[in-house]
Amino acid sequence: MATTALLINPNHRTTGLHLPDKADDQARVLREKIGSTLNQGIFHRRAVLHIAENGRSEGLPAKLVVWALASAWRGIPLCPIAGPVVITGPDGPDGYLDIDEDLRAQAEDVALEVVSAPTCQDAR
Repeated sequence: MATTALLINPNHRTTGLHLPDKADDQARVLREKIGSTLNQGIFHRRAVLHIAENGRSEGLPAKLVVWALASAWRGIPLCPIAGPVVITGPDGPDGYLDIDEDLRAQAEDVALEVVSAPTCQDAR
């Protein structure tokens, strides 16, 4: 059975993902989606953010959605996160677990707000 995850695209929109069950296969798919060396951000005890390690230095666009989520989850303003991001659940016995429904819904709600904001007209 596939692991459910959420991709936050360059245009700030979200896409549901189904990752393979095995850790090595998940890592391969995550690298394909992120397109860079992977890094992980743990800003919530039930979520892992898979991000481009050098996204900012590579000039990838900042992800307002991810910044807002990570800052809210951590309770402090954080540095911007750049590039595509995949959110999964935490590490399991052989790979990442499913993203919890409430966290997925929260990420999608934030993305919808960011995309509909007047300053993000180009993201539509």
